[in-house]
Amino acid sequence: MRRGRLGSGCIEPISLEVILRFSGQSCCASVLLFALLTAMACRKSEQESSDSQKAAGKAQAEDTSNLRLRAEKGEATAQYEIGMVMLRRHASSNECREAVNWIRKAAEQQHPTAECAIGFMYSKGEFLPKNEEESRRWILKAAEHGQSIAQYTAGNM
Repeated sequence: MRRGRLGSGCIEPISLEVILRFSGQSCCASVLLFALLTAMACRKSEQESSDSQKAAGKAQAEDTSNLRLRAEKGEATAQYEIGMVMLRRHASSNECREAVNWIRKAAEQQHPTAECAIGFMYSKGEFLPKNEEESRRWILKAAEHGQSIAQYTAGNM
């Protein structure tokens, strides 16, 4: 795994304990911190990094309705992104449930970042009931699918 400075687009691996320790400030903090760290994390290859940057730029340019249309068509990345957009808005409890449902749909399609997000939600008990067994299961799935934070976290479980 490559290592570097924060500004280089590559960060040191972060453990689940570190994320959870610094995320107790608000309802959505651990999920948002996870999303931030995931966006900056090193990718296995330059192609994955390039694809992620293109997708992030494209997602920012799209309006939410277009993102929702893509999600409704079953696109896993759009499902994950619309769920995270909804959580970032400090949504109502109904919208939080819908956001988690979108993220879960992406995870069920083996979207590694969505799998890891679901694992962290179960671990922290935010948006989903606290369940260490489910947390471990989702984090291990994400690790198997190449998600670097999940790989590091799985190695420290």
